[in-house]
Amino acid sequence: LLPVSFEDYLSGLYKKDRHELRRKLRRAESSEGLSWYAITAQDHEHDLTEAAEAFINLMMQSRSDKSDFMTAAMRRFFHSMIKATHAGGFLHLSFLEVDGVKAATYLCFDYGSRRLVFNSGLDTTQFQSLSLGIVLAARLIEDSIQLGCTEFDFLRGDEDYKYRLGAKDTHIYHVSVER
Repeated sequence: LLPVSFEDYLSGLYKKDRHELRRKLRRAESSEGLSWYAITAQDHEHDLTEAAEAFINLMMQSRSDKSDFMTAAMRRFFHSMIKATHAGGFLHLSFLEVDGVKAATYLCFDYGSRRLVFNSGLDTTQFQSLSLGIVLAARLIEDSIQLGCTEFDFLRGDEDYKYRLGAKDTHIYHVSVER
């Protein structure tokens, strides 16, 4: 659950995690040319096909298992999903750029008062010292709080960075009904 302010959110992190996040935010945001933006359902100025391709490329760059996962069929699925969630009113596709170069991305869905993280991507060849994946995640959490969201959910996966950003384990149930 999200608190009412970003400062309250930071206060809720473990001391070491709070210190590290603030340090990463200061370092990255002192860099020239750093900016982030999100394509949402209200955004009709960005080319969704181009944005989907940029997301997919960053996703594939971030880890080899994500690259292996991205078959031609999966690529078509992501393009279709991004267009459908945009049309449905719950797309939140964000990019963090350095001097106009897309360096980090998150594909989220804003549903009700929740922001749900579906997947992410990161350019691992440039800007490593800036921790841009963490920086963008923190800005998304801050944006969620400002919008009045009650929850920011990383969904599946137990990656360490999620816990350093305050994630808590939840139960996921798989139900199979047979006749």
